[in-house]
Amino acid sequence: MIHVKVEKKVNDKLKHLVRSKVYKNKSEAVREMLEDHMKEHPELFMGDEWKELLKAGEKMSDEEFRKRMAEGLRGPESAAEMIAEDRDRF
Repeated sequence: MIHVKVEKKVNDKLKHLVRSKVYKNKSEAVREMLEDHMKEHPELFMGDEWKELLKAGEKMSDEEFRKRMAEGLRGPESAAEMIAEDRDRF
């Protein structure tokens, strides 16, 4: 468990989301937003080999770079599946 301090403006926005019944409480709102952010940015959790690939990517063709990144970032879902899932949410 962690405790997070936020600026008043952020706190007011979180309160608004709770009052609007978008979320049950501020903790749920922050938790879901963090989880969404981490899903959308897997590059934040890449190891050193990925950092090297990104550097090497500058010398690759766009097609080769996309192929290598797709292979490496593929998890339990493909990028297309993740995009389709997000479309279904909205």
